Amino acid sequence: MKQVEKTGRTVEEALELALIEMDLTADQVTYEVLEKESKGLFGFGAREAKILVTEIEGVSHETVTVPEITPELYELEDSLLIEREKKSKDKPKDKAKDKSLDTPKTKSEPAVVKQDKAEVKEPAPAPPGESAALVEQYVQSIVKGIGVDALVEATETEDMVEATIQGEGMALIIGKRGSTIDALQYLASLALNRGQNQYMHVSLDSENYRQKRQQALESLAKRMADKAKRQRKDIMLNPMNSYERRIIHTSLQKDPLVSTRSEGKDPYRKVIIFLNR
Repeated sequence: MKQVEKTGRTVEEALELALIEMDLTADQVTYEVLEKESKGLFGFGAREAKILVTEIEGVSHETVTVPEITPELYELEDSLLIEREKKSKDKPKDKAKDKSLDTPKTKSEPAVVKQDKAEVKEPAPAPPGESAALVEQYVQSIVKGIGVDALVEATETEDMVEATIQGEGMALIIGKRGSTIDALQYLASLALNRGQNQYMHVSLDSENYRQKRQQALESLAKRMADKAKRQRKDIMLNPMNSYERRIIHTSLQKDPLVSTRSEGKDPYRKVIIFLNR
């Protein structure tokens, strides 16, 4: 049974920091408030909240089975981007001289991939203005397939699709440290951008998880920087994806006493906070 004591500017922040350290979700723990936060008087006597967080014994650690974001997936996305750039450079400037353009246009059909004699249909490239609908349908089909009753809604800008998942059991969709929702976001990005000339980013969120996670990581970065200063040694954080590492780097880039660097290979790449000497 895991148990940890944490402090934070608020009880909510302390709980989020504890969940990050324990690698658990909010429905897998209970907590006791040892001290409530206080702003003090004119800045004097201020104190942070302190809580004791305990893992619930016998709680199910059920997770959604989705493909792990492995180095191969990163390489696949890179290859899609390189191929798209190559097509853009090789595109003939004089359309009149391109005989291939004389071929009558046909309606776009879903690509068919043959694998072990079974046909797997991939999403057809989204027509202009319909990227949000494609992401909605794709993520909705996965969510429905794993038995979660939820609604997926997406909006589209020039270079991004922002989607949210709402419903019951969102802790299952988010996963530990957002691992499940990150995987779903990555797969949705690959599905959307396959066969497209212009790359579009996909942001997938649920219960405002992204903002809460960012705030928790920013607080974690400052606390670990203070620890590095006090102990005068390098501090290595847990493995994070590129988005979360960027939050850590950005949070500390204006601190004159410490710097950050990343080491290792995805998905085990870590941020190290070290003193400027």
